[in-house]
Amino acid sequence: MRILIINSVCGIRSTGRIAADIAEEYMQRGWEAVLAYGREEAPEKWRGIAHRITGRIGNRIAGVKARLFDNEGFNSRRETRRFLKWADEWRPDVLWLHNLHGYYINIELLFRWIKSRPDMEVKWTLHDCWAFTGHCSHFTYVHCYKWEAAPEGGEGRQDGECSAFGQDARLNTASQNGGNLAEIRSTLGCRNCGAAPEGDGRSAEGRSAPGWQEGETLGCRKCPQKGEYPASFLLDRSRRNYARKAALFTGVRRMTIITPSRWLGDLVKRSFLREYPVEVRHNTIDTASFKPTPSGFRAGYGLEDKKIVLGVASAWGPRKGLQDFVKLSGMLSPDRYKIVLVGLTEKEVRTLPDVDFVPHLKDGGADAAAPCASSAQSEYAELAESVTTSPSRERSAQTIRLQKGRILAIGRTDSKTELAEIYTAADVFVNPSREETFGLTTLEAVCCGTHAIVYKDTACEEVALELGKDRASVVPNGDVDALAARIVEVCI
Repeated sequence: MRILIINSVCGIRSTGRIAADIAEEYMQRGWEAVLAYGREEAPEKWRGIAHRITGRIGNRIAGVKARLFDNEGFNSRRETRRFLKWADEWRPDVLWLHNLHGYYINIELLFRWIKSRPDMEVKWTLHDCWAFTGHCSHFTYVHCYKWEAAPEGGEGRQDGECSAFGQDARLNTASQNGGNLAEIRSTLGCRNCGAAPEGDGRSAEGRSAPGWQEGETLGCRKCPQKGEYPASFLLDRSRRNYARKAALFTGVRRMTIITPSRWLGDLVKRSFLREYPVEVRHNTIDTASFKPTPSGFRAGYGLEDKKIVLGVASAWGPRKGLQDFVKLSGMLSPDRYKIVLVGLTEKEVRTLPDVDFVPHLKDGGADAAAPCASSAQSEYAELAESVTTSPSRERSAQTIRLQKGRILAIGRTDSKTELAEIYTAADVFVNPSREETFGLTTLEAVCCGTHAIVYKDTACEEVALELGKDRASVVPNGDVDALAARIVEVCI
């Protein structure tokens, strides 16, 4: 028996590690497994089963096209044809899809191939929402729900039809003007007759999508996040992308959708993918690696007398709550607290005030030891010294004064050992993400014995309450005051 797994990366970062773990699980059962991927290099551990679909030049060409024409997922035709020719010869019994975005594969050719093999079992783990939108991978941050599927058997009703769209104009106007959605929902009613809608298969959020205008039917269009990943700087083809995805992704005979949280599963059931069975499988982590792991991290950075408030992300930004950490740095006493953020790039660090930056000097792969991975205090100190004195890394006094800034920023690492050491050293882990489909870092932190604090109304809340239990707390989404108060309570 053979299983073919497809993901944007292999063995690195969260989705790559999840895909590799699935391959390993099947191989332990005696299956043959191949992990086909599209970007970056696979760690040495996985090179025996790795099959790269698109090379670096192909990634760049697909990326440029997507930025110009807003057509992510519809490029890389030559590379995809070559890959599918190989897959035809390999003849997998099971196909397990993960992230199909990332400038490496043509989804039109892929799904035509899938539909030509009706006896092949197909599983698709969604790690974000890109599969059922016309452009973006996340949308709750901007309260956009235009992606929601029309009622079964119809193209979607237009505004003014009281049984379906009566409340759209009121909701949309209020949300665009900064109105509180919870308050708006409590006063729903048709702007024409005041009647409550009888139901149209869409949520209140869907009837308040930014950019929706009177007379428009359902579906993505006029994307408010055109400039966000996968960014397009020229065209907006969200309407076309939405229609093409709906046609391609529906009608697969033996496909099951897998989501890491009920939160994401509920969204799938409101999308055009709702024809498929949805299984919720919480992501798992390597508990042999993510466990309480003493190290010299605290001593090496001179933080013995500080409470460490930790944040970890593979890609930071407003949605991940980066600015909330900036606010916290001004609210928490620098004499008592130190905010440590892992995964920041130099470009992101330049946007932060009062920060020290320690880039990682080596990318060791998923399991290799990175510079900070040693438990010896001297090695941490040597790393700090090398960063402060190396001319090649010297940018400004603000970013090299270690132990002076309110925030200590550390570059990205794929080392599980190093992450476990940093999680263990922290007094509290904070995940202020505004939109998250699971929140793997939250689970990693609590498994290392560190208390985690997350925002409500994301999948992180599900992880915290069900998996973190007594080692996790939840505060209102976006309430930095409540976040700071809870940090102080935990650190007492």
